[in-house]
Amino acid sequence: MKNILITGAVLNKTQEDIEFYKNLISSLSYEQITVCSPLDTLKFNGTNEERFELAKHCVETADIIIAEVSNASHGQGMELMYAKLLNKKVIFISKEKIKISGLIKGAFPNAHYFTYQKNLSKKQISSIIEQLYDDIREIL
Repeated sequence: MKNILITGAVLNKTQEDIEFYKNLISSLSYEQITVCSPLDTLKFNGTNEERFELAKHCVETADIIIAEVSNASHGQGMELMYAKLLNKKVIFISKEKIKISGLIKGAFPNAHYFTYQKNLSKKQISSIIEQLYDDIREIL
């Protein structure tokens, strides 16, 4: 079983953003792959300490991390720093015309970066997944 962690901001997300996460998760949920995502964080009812331990566990057990970095997120920054310390492989995705932090680029100079347009259709999400999946297969 392989584990994929999707990171990204979840506070103040639009329904469109939530649908993007759902489509990304469903597109990756096959071939013995387990996906942990920001939607799991939204549903989590534990304490802040338990939430931290869950996030830490998801980073530790991830074979690959897909980071949606269109919006700033303190939690995602912590997850990515921990991923860097553990030498995890990360693929970055963001909406077009979003400036990605120089700290991220500096920490992950050899990572794969993909951009997408707002208001994605399911077909466009599938296309992104196909591109990501080739990279994921390489890494897994």
